[in-house]
Amino acid sequence: MTSVWLPRVTRATNVGFMESIRRNTEWKSTRRKRKRVEKSRSTIRRRAALLLTSLVIVFSACMLAACGKTSNNDAAPETEATSAAGFVWSATSDCTVCHTAEAKSTTDATMLAATHTKAGVKCTSCHTNATALKSAHDGVTLETKVPADLQMKKTTVDQATCLSSACHNTTLAELAKKTAGSTVLTDLKGKVVNPHVASTLTQAHVDAKMTCADCHSMHKAQDPMGFCVTCHHAKVFECHTCHE
Repeated sequence: MTSVWLPRVTRATNVGFMESIRRNTEWKSTRRKRKRVEKSRSTIRRRAALLLTSLVIVFSACMLAACGKTSNNDAAPETEATSAAGFVWSATSDCTVCHTAEAKSTTDATMLAATHTKAGVKCTSCHTNATALKSAHDGVTLETKVPADLQMKKTTVDQATCLSSACHNTTLAELAKKTAGSTVLTDLKGKVVNPHVASTLTQAHVDAKMTCADCHSMHKAQDPMGFCVTCHHAKVFECHTCHE
């Protein structure tokens, strides 16, 4: 029978073996930690590079825009809009440059301005008083800030312009017949007033010189009672209701 020689396992051998395993484990753990650290550093470097690139792009774009603006200002001849003396109004001026809210209303289907624009009506078709318009724009520049409640207040749209043959080609009397059964002007007590008779109901109404545009707002949402309540605050078509 052949005998097999086996190495003698001693305490020293066992300790050495365990120490070898421990060192190998520590080495692997250290290697993994180094890889994680290196990966984290690599991610930070990539993000920093992307951030720096973005900043460079933004800065370059701003510089180009500033240069382009300066170049355009240097090259552009002095016109009505760029005159140092301010804006000079004329019948051919582009109103939308300043009157942006009114310009938007010309494409808003809920506004009467859009209906008129589709029919080919232009700003100067309604705003016909050239002298008043020029005076209203005296001293105005493109940087002038005019409060919204004061805009479009220095000029009016004449009733004759609306009723003329170039526009609605009618008379107030004819309109009154068409709206004889209208109930849009009904006060809180149920009193109904024909909207096209209102302007001549009393001497006070005549003196107020009411026009079509007072009730038919072109650039704002329609409010049939809107103009009436500027006097009839209590929404009752009577006088002396404010201080009884």
